[in-house]
Amino acid sequence: MLRLTAEMADQWDGGMRRLDEAPALLAALDVACHAVGRDPATITRSVEVLVRTSAAGEDSPAEEREIAGTDDEIVSELRRFADLGIDHLQVQVRPNSIDGVRAFAPVIERMRDLAGADRG
Repeated sequence: MLRLTAEMADQWDGGMRRLDEAPALLAALDVACHAVGRDPATITRSVEVLVRTSAAGEDSPAEEREIAGTDDEIVSELRRFADLGIDHLQVQVRPNSIDGVRAFAPVIERMRDLAGADRG
């Protein structure tokens, strides 16, 4: 499948991944690109992550692939995906509710602030 992605796709989605899983997948995509003579930088890369903010206030058990903690801890972990070369993150919030989305809003704002600082 990676060969087909390297030959034909504009974007690759690695599915639900933890940070420690991403480097091997990205390396495999790069190898597939080189094998077909394509610059790996020409493929947009995305993965999906689960995020639980401490502000969500739900006591349900953590899921195995979950990123959890304070807003700053979550921001730090999400930024590490970008450092690896991930262009887009698809975020599932926990709890999967309006409260979960509201609790995630400060993380989004902090990410925007940091992105602006990186550009400026």
